[in-house]
Amino acid sequence: MTTQEAQVQVTWRAQEALESLNYTAEEMVTRHNEENSEKNGDSHYVLAEQGPIISSYRLNGTTVIWVITASDRKTIAVLLPSDSATYRKLL
Repeated sequence: MTTQEAQVQVTWRAQEALESLNYTAEEMVTRHNEENSEKNGDSHYVLAEQGPIISSYRLNGTTVIWVITASDRKTIAVLLPSDSATYRKLL
């Protein structure tokens, strides 16, 4: 999947979690991008002016999805917090 300029990478665990809760990665990336354009939703964090953009979404009582735009804005990763070791490979 790609957005306007970024390649979207989704871990298989995140994909399974999203599907089990009737969400899609596309929905999460859209939400992430909309909050980015609004300059800070409730679950949206910019670590530095030119750093990565990180959103964290609690989808139910226990499932959390991270959406991270790389510093160079060329890649967006959708993952579970437990997939964080995979993060470096995705971005």
